[in-house]
Amino acid sequence: MADTGKLNYQATVASSGLNDQAKLTVTDDGVNVAALFGSAFVDFTDVVAIERQGPAVVITTAADRFVINGLGNLLDGFCIELRDAFNARVRAALAVKGDAAVAAEGDFTYAEAGFQASGQAIVEVYDDCVCLLPQDDRARRIPLAFMTGLQPAPFGCTVTLDDGSEYSFTRLGTKADAFVAGVKAKLQALREHAIDAARQVDGSLAAGPLAAVAALMPNGVAAPMGRLAAIAPSYAAAVEAAIGATRAVDTYNVLKGMCEPGAIFVGMKKGLAGEQQDGADKDVLWFVAPSATKPMAAVEFAVDDDTAAATFVYNTGGDADLFCRSVNRAMEAINFRREVIALPDDQLRAAEHGAYQMAVRRTPALRWLRGQLAGRVIHASMDSWTSGIQGYLV
Repeated sequence: MADTGKLNYQATVASSGLNDQAKLTVTDDGVNVAALFGSAFVDFTDVVAIERQGPAVVITTAADRFVINGLGNLLDGFCIELRDAFNARVRAALAVKGDAAVAAEGDFTYAEAGFQASGQAIVEVYDDCVCLLPQDDRARRIPLAFMTGLQPAPFGCTVTLDDGSEYSFTRLGTKADAFVAGVKAKLQALREHAIDAARQVDGSLAAGPLAAVAALMPNGVAAPMGRLAAIAPSYAAAVEAAIGATRAVDTYNVLKGMCEPGAIFVGMKKGLAGEQQDGADKDVLWFVAPSATKPMAAVEFAVDDDTAAATFVYNTGGDADLFCRSVNRAMEAINFRREVIALPDDQLRAAEHGAYQMAVRRTPALRWLRGQLAGRVIHASMDSWTSGIQGYLV
């Protein structure tokens, strides 16, 4: 609970457990409320919505409602500091890194499978995503890697993702043109980086196959080996050779015997922080192997030999391709923080995992994937691992 050290505010606070004059301090993690005979901490993890209602600020959490009155001429300053701290916490939870290339404010609507939303928000363009920041729990990380369309909208644009989700940003005012141009520029840069990465894997590729492979496999995204082989057999062979140089080679070969080899999705996450090699961030290969006979799939990460490793096993829901695309979306959203996909719910609710809770609440694919977890198979020995995986996939 780090203190920003900016300002202390005096106001009247009314909630289920407190109704008194209090000192309010906005911190990195929430709002500290200190009254004469009571106190509370409004954790951003639990915030459902922040609203300005006339001279009052209302913060609604999952369990309470805090009505803040009497801020006087400090009302605007409090609202700005509260918004900025809350947004910073949400960005961190959604693995948004770096500085925004463009930031604007306006209206938004989005439609995802089973969910729709609209309202007003700050919207920002980053190297790998568009970040939508309403003052509630409907924020979204919208990854450039999965964008398949961009269309004009009134003073803004509408983007479409490969799962059919649509996000519209409108009435962005004078920032509209810069916002659209920023999205286009970052998309172009992402495509160029993907082409460079594919070329590094297989320098023999001609321009056509190189572009096709790059479209399937931007940084971190897994693609089916069968499609890669159909586009460029040499590239698929190079990917398998790269797997052969990792500790996951035996795992991969066993899974090929239990699954349709062409249906295995393989991806490479470049420069993944936390996986160190010679003191530098490294590239990590990972793959998703759907069973050939059951609605089950194994998810494996080729991490360092000295990293505790396990294979995650999931129910696919009967559609292996849709499942693999959902895994792609979930892993991108959390920057490959593998523990988020497997933490039991009781551990996820622990205070130290507040950022993970926020990410799960704001990422439908991640929430769905966690619900599909069937088990984990530890890499204790090759024989015990093989036996454990067979129990799930065969």
